[in-house]
Amino acid sequence: MDIRAVVPCVEYDDFLALTLPHNLALLPSLTVLTSPIDQPTIALATRLGARVYITDAWHIGGPLNKANALNEWLDHTTQEQANPWLLVLDADIFLPATFFEHLDRLDLEGRLNPRSLYSARRRMCHDRSALKAYLEGDKPLTHFPYDIPTTLNKDFFGDLPPTNLAGLAGYLHLWSPQHAVGDRRFPVTGTAEGYDLQFALTFPEENRAYLDPLELLHIGPTFVNWHGRKSPRWG
Repeated sequence: MDIRAVVPCVEYDDFLALTLPHNLALLPSLTVLTSPIDQPTIALATRLGARVYITDAWHIGGPLNKANALNEWLDHTTQEQANPWLLVLDADIFLPATFFEHLDRLDLEGRLNPRSLYSARRRMCHDRSALKAYLEGDKPLTHFPYDIPTTLNKDFFGDLPPTNLAGLAGYLHLWSPQHAVGDRRFPVTGTAEGYDLQFALTFPEENRAYLDPLELLHIGPTFVNWHGRKSPRWG
């Protein structure tokens, strides 16, 4: 299965230093998408052997225009390969060890619909000592709490009625732009806030799904860094 993965990262090098070595070992093709002003991320990704795509599109039309940067990378990578699956992965996400093998099996069995958008359920880790225990095998993933809402928070998402919440949070999106029934580019919102929700909602509910039984581990805070880094550094 041809998957092109991209990790958008600006001022998240402390999280990336933890997740990138792990995720690089699982994915055949992974690019870190960053800004020319973020030299720590560039140095880290280069040292670890990841591909690095650097663009100032992050800062055009907004303080942190993640969608604009992703669209530039998307244009670049789809010129390299005619029909890839594309994976957008946040810098604070640990993939499960079986991630690529699971997707490859689903693809070979014809159970991945190239017209659909896929996401994965996540568990949350806000504590460095808990993360250390997880990485050392002393705390299983199932001991971390879920962060999957059963309903939409109208104060946050607005007045939206969908019953299928798959893909509405953009910490992981997997789809095929050549065949998708939803948008094939990301809606530009000016900040990292909301673009992933708007993108996901261009897919009908029947064309959004979780990659069950796979689960991810999300480290650090949520909902605070859409306009640029606000949270304290880890470590």
